[in-house]
Amino acid sequence: MKQEIVSGTPNLSVLEGTVEDLHVESTEDHMQQRIGGVYLKDGTVLGAKAVVITTGTFLNAEIFQGTQRWAAGRIGERSSIGLPKTLCRLGFKLGRLRTGTPPRLLKNTIDFSKFQLMPPDEKPIPFSYMTRQLWLSPEMQLPTYIGHTTKELADIVRNNIHENEHIQSETRGPRYCPSLEAKILKFTNTIHKTFLEHEGLDSELIYPQGMSTTFRPDIQLAIMRCIKGLEKVEIAQYGYGVQYDFVNPQQLHPTLETKFVKGLYLAGQINGTTGYEEAAAQGVLAGINAGAYVRNVEPMVIGRSDGYIGVLVDDLTSLGTNEPYRMFTSRAEFRLHLRPDNADLRLTEKGRSMNAVHDKRYEQFKQIQNRLYSAMQALRTIELSVVKWQKVIPTFQRKESGKVLSAFDLLYRHDIKLRDIAKVFPKELNVFADDELLEQRLHVEGRYAKQHKRLLAKMDEIQRESSTMIPNEIDYTKMIGLSFECREKFEAWRPQNLAAASRIPGVTPEGLATLLRYLRKGESAACSSL
Repeated sequence: MKQEIVSGTPNLSVLEGTVEDLHVESTEDHMQQRIGGVYLKDGTVLGAKAVVITTGTFLNAEIFQGTQRWAAGRIGERSSIGLPKTLCRLGFKLGRLRTGTPPRLLKNTIDFSKFQLMPPDEKPIPFSYMTRQLWLSPEMQLPTYIGHTTKELADIVRNNIHENEHIQSETRGPRYCPSLEAKILKFTNTIHKTFLEHEGLDSELIYPQGMSTTFRPDIQLAIMRCIKGLEKVEIAQYGYGVQYDFVNPQQLHPTLETKFVKGLYLAGQINGTTGYEEAAAQGVLAGINAGAYVRNVEPMVIGRSDGYIGVLVDDLTSLGTNEPYRMFTSRAEFRLHLRPDNADLRLTEKGRSMNAVHDKRYEQFKQIQNRLYSAMQALRTIELSVVKWQKVIPTFQRKESGKVLSAFDLLYRHDIKLRDIAKVFPKELNVFADDELLEQRLHVEGRYAKQHKRLLAKMDEIQRESSTMIPNEIDYTKMIGLSFECREKFEAWRPQNLAAASRIPGVTPEGLATLLRYLRKGESAACSSL
């Protein structure tokens, strides 16, 4: 589907080749460098006013399997050797990260009856409100299966860890999707889950999620056959680890343009992030801004309160990273505002201003937006006392007889159906009565509004208290409610005050609030002892 969209796009030419070097020129004032194009391996020069580099895990990459290692970015594909040399020559600071992938299992060698079945959702939620009908019905979708590791499996891992060069490396791996070896070594008495996922509707391969491993092939096969249901499993492709270079993302502007070369943009794992969603988000932003640069118009900058892309880019460009960065909701101060249900309201207008939203999509969005706001306004303007509501809607029963509630309150706080309210006020609400999707959005908007205000107040409080000093002897292990990652970061960085603590990569707003509560508790105890 993606290839069809690309090949069918007007005025777009697709060329394939290996980029070995960058063509860089001086600006008119000779004060800075700017991109001029790329050099391909065969000597071809492609001129360009803007270039976006998305190397994934291929930059100076090596594959690891047991004690074996060789240059490659993926099985059967070459490593990118020329580009890291170019980036170093241009003054960029590079680091080293690692990741891995699980083996691929042959479906017909698995006894699925020994796994817990996880069927598809009966009513899947599409990513976009533009999607009115799914291209694949739930009946046609394939299930996932849950299995578990065993003590025997853990013993094999521990007994053969000396055979695994990748896991013994000091190079940082992904904290939140660790390898099987890392999980076994870190959580010694834990049984871990694995999720068997189909690689495609017509594929014979099964992807064992959570089983990323870099042992040599015979050990991998022994490990897999320890899992109930995989006693006779055969492996089509063995797992392996990858170590690769990345560019310190503090050398980027919030637009993802590099600070050293104008018109050069970096996106994805080259910036120190994990793959998939994080890479896709950066690709969108870098692509939009590369186009803006060529057209000489203002770039798009997404703030931390605008979207998770904004949180991700701000974290990377201001703080950098020393491990593959993964975007979690806990990293965002405004996560109650940054919800899937209102992504269109937050970002469509921004995309439209950059010519990144086509006319049809924008027209559909405006219809949805106007309908949502009109319904909210209509519901908020209808107000009755509790007694009167109970008379007109018998299913509504509450004790606070003197209280005045709006129709919006009834909808999201007391779960009264929109159609029931519309029966009482048909003139105002009949036009919205049978729109289930609209009703769901109204529920969510109402339920999160109060919590969002509380979160803003909490962040204001932290801003006011940013100069609060942190004692050198503080024991972070005693802070109830502090996540393991925040505790680990605080211990390593030992910040002097709350402002410094807030700038530590990976520290969440909740972690800062927990620290602030602990510091205040300590002050109160000190005052009491005087």
